[in-house]
Amino acid sequence: MLEINLGKYSEKWFYYKVDKYDSIRFVCYLHCDKTDNILGFKKEIIYTKMINLRMQEEFIINDISNNCIKKINRVKNKVNFEIENDINKYILFYNEFAFSRGLSKLKKNFIKYNKYIIITKATNNNETIVMHSYIIDPIIGKVRLLHSVSFFHEIDDTSMRNYIGMVNRYLHFKDIFYFKEIGFNYYDFGGYACDTDNNKLININRFKDQFGGNIIIQSNYFSYPLYISGIILKHFRKYKKIIIRQ
Repeated sequence: MLEINLGKYSEKWFYYKVDKYDSIRFVCYLHCDKTDNILGFKKEIIYTKMINLRMQEEFIINDISNNCIKKINRVKNKVNFEIENDINKYILFYNEFAFSRGLSKLKKNFIKYNKYIIITKATNNNETIVMHSYIIDPIIGKVRLLHSVSFFHEIDDTSMRNYIGMVNRYLHFKDIFYFKEIGFNYYDFGGYACDTDNNKLININRFKDQFGGNIIIQSNYFSYPLYISGIILKHFRKYKKIIIRQ
């Protein structure tokens, strides 16, 4: 179980119990394996895809689709698996990716996750192709995907997109068995969009389904001071954008 102080509020990851005294603080509990309603907290039901790393290696591999294995095999001798120990390099890589996709960049306080993060990457000739960041809890043996990041040199190049997709599968495959080897019990794919009609999310689900695992229901809990302040801030930003347009 992890507690990360981000300055204005704190995040508590993978807790089994919620401290009732946190209901008057700016705190959120993330990815709890429970679904109870808790007085003083706003509950959010979420889903994720989980692989049990305590299974024998052959059973984990047998759970992966044949098509996925074929794509992994096509690139496994062309790229290298590495651990990235410099979080600043990761932030730079992520922000380049975010800029190319019109996404929000990582905020400066991401550095506060540093001691709870493992970053993996797939490289070719010292060029990074794909990076994954994970938040880890060695005590309970859980690792959860935070980001999967790739850098498209030519975003409209179909062959490049296919290559990146295969390298991404390869890196997930290597990650799974790396975390198993160093003693983790559960590999969490970082969310699963159940009952969605969003095509993008459906495709992400399909990608994760290739690796097997089970769908798990979890909850996030937000203290009402944090939840209400978030609503106020959201409306303030929306109002600010309207004023700017005028």
